[in-house]
Amino acid sequence: MPPASLRDRLGSLAGDGRPTWQRAPGRRPEVERQVPRGFEPADTPYGPTWRLLDVLPVGRLVGPAPPSLHAYLDTETTGLAGGTGTQVFAASVCRPGPNGLQLTQLFLADPAGEPAFLHLLQQELLAAGAIATYNGS
Repeated sequence: MPPASLRDRLGSLAGDGRPTWQRAPGRRPEVERQVPRGFEPADTPYGPTWRLLDVLPVGRLVGPAPPSLHAYLDTETTGLAGGTGTQVFAASVCRPGPNGLQLTQLFLADPAGEPAFLHLLQQELLAAGAIATYNGS
C-alpha cells in the first residue's frame, strides 16, 4: 500500500478516518466553547455576551477621591500582526467609582457573538467622558 498523502493523513485527524474532502457536506461536529470562570451572560439587543463585573478597592485615601472621567481600556487579541484573522476576544474597561475601581471584563466566546460583544463594550465606554489605553492612540 502506498504511503498516504499529507492531505489524507491530516483529514483523518478530524474524525471518521476519511479525508475531509470525502465526507458528506452539511454536518459539522459541535464545538464546545469554554467561558472563563466567573463570567455571566449579559443580554443585549444582539443576543447574549459574556461579562464579569468587579470592584477593586483602592486602599485608604486621605480625603475624597478626585473625580475622574477617564475609563481605561485594554484588549486581548488573537495576534499582533493585524489584518485578516486578528480578532479581539476580550476587553476590559476600568473606571473610578465611589467604592473603588469598577472593572468590567467582556469575553467573546464565538465570532458570531461579535455584535453583542461590541454593543456592550460601547455601552461601557459611553459612560466615560474620555478613554485612556496603553497601546492605543
